[in-house]
Amino acid sequence: RRLLYVHPGANAQLTKEIRKTKVQVSLSDRVQQSRWLHLSSFTSTAERLLQEALVGSLEQHQILSITPGSIYCALGADRLFNLFRRANVIFIYEHQLDQILMRSSAQYTAESSLPEKLRKFYAWRSGRGCDEPLLMAIKRPSSLTSGDFREYLSIGAGRSELEEISGPDAGSHRRDVIDSTGAGDALAAGTIAGLMRGLSLSECCNLAFVMALSASSGLGARPHLPTKDQLVGRWHHYLPDVPLPAQLGSHG
Repeated sequence: RRLLYVHPGANAQLTKEIRKTKVQVSLSDRVQQSRWLHLSSFTSTAERLLQEALVGSLEQHQILSITPGSIYCALGADRLFNLFRRANVIFIYEHQLDQILMRSSAQYTAESSLPEKLRKFYAWRSGRGCDEPLLMAIKRPSSLTSGDFREYLSIGAGRSELEEISGPDAGSHRRDVIDSTGAGDALAAGTIAGLMRGLSLSECCNLAFVMALSASSGLGARPHLPTKDQLVGRWHHYLPDVPLPAQLGSHG
């Protein structure tokens, strides 16, 4: 297992400098030129407010994805509304989803099933006037190393309510997991890559699963991530009974 210690400093100072100078205008311009903006969490309120300002400048056609992490999830859904109302993709652990729902105005009980939790989140968001298309990738860390691998990832999609939920076609047989460091980031990268290539929801789940297992197949977060040329082989290794999407062919 791993333990992370966060020592705020550089990012807080950078935020101050951005706000004091014209860099924020330049940063907003770069954000407006992007097709996809991805955000993760920071430690201070100033950094989160800067993110909210950047999110507020996004156009309708731009996509926003967020990995709130434990720091932001501790704030609860209501305090993260300015980010969540515009989010199109959210990557979150199931216990973090519990946390943001419990610390919000959503009517929530911890005994709810995962589909019920997702419905609660969509209802909370819809009740505040949000109708952006939203995909939620829910991770379960314990299932990466034991149990049924099909339970490792669930992806829900909808607008004002949960319309579809899917998981990887992983089968129930065990996979060798050496080090799960970076598996969540690899999962997010696989999901985003799948969406940008026009894969279906179930195909995005499968690609995310392949990326997470690849990252976990050796020590370190990045050394075992596949290149484009390696991806086809990894897919067939981890999902031998699942056809490879045409968009992920050797030249994809």
